[in-house]
Amino acid sequence: MAATKPAIRPAVDATASCRLLIDLTRVGWEPRDIADAAGVTLLRLRRVPLQRWVPALLADRIRAAHDELLTWPAEPRYLDPVAVRRLMAGEPPAEYTRDERREAVRRLRGQGMSLSEITAILGVYERMITRDLTALRRAGAVR
Repeated sequence: MAATKPAIRPAVDATASCRLLIDLTRVGWEPRDIADAAGVTLLRLRRVPLQRWVPALLADRIRAAHDELLTWPAEPRYLDPVAVRRLMAGEPPAEYTRDERREAVRRLRGQGMSLSEITAILGVYERMITRDLTALRRAGAVR
């Protein structure tokens, strides 16, 4: 009897893969960690939300990474206290992470500052601070 070839699975709808990626980022996983777990490049992973269809193999890898990563809590990122203090003082360091900015926003909001005051201190767009506050509210860090 002749061996049968495995069926070639074409591209599948990207909606489920996008939802799995969103699920992982909401619990704190960074895209680079998700890409490593899925065994794909970060660039390839970032293209998924932009596509209507993804290869079935990629969808399977994203699903496997999702199942694997949800069994482990996301590692907390190191916050440089000096960077946070400099951000709060209106003297941002040359490089700082999103988590350090969010910590500065959390602390400034805790001091009773308004959105426009925080925007002026950090020197970023108001929309960025709004997104940070939304993420902090979801995490229960601010009201």
